[in-house]
Amino acid sequence: SPETNLIKKRNLGIDPIFFNAPIVVIIYSNNQWNATNATIAMTFGMLSAQSLGLGSCWIGYAHGVLMENSRIRIEQTGIETYILGVMTLGYPAVRYSRAPPRPPLNVRNIEK
Repeated sequence: SPETNLIKKRNLGIDPIFFNAPIVVIIYSNNQWNATNATIAMTFGMLSAQSLGLGSCWIGYAHGVLMENSRIRIEQTGIETYILGVMTLGYPAVRYSRAPPRPPLNVRNIEK
């Protein structure tokens, strides 16, 4: 099962969820209807991190586990309310090249 595989990896010292990221950000609220605001905040946080040379990753699996299992959520985070998003931050181990420059497009307007 997926849970068994995660436990095996964890016992081998592998972090299969957060991949040893130095920072895990958890956004939570007493109001589950703040999810849209949390999504906007995380998106801008990820864009800001990129501008500082940091990598970021939205960890949907952790979000799901923490929302579905209150025992794990409270034991691991101390959070008793709604988890609205989970992401990791850190300096990437690999640098990716940007897309190569492209010539300008030849765009024509169609008028009535």
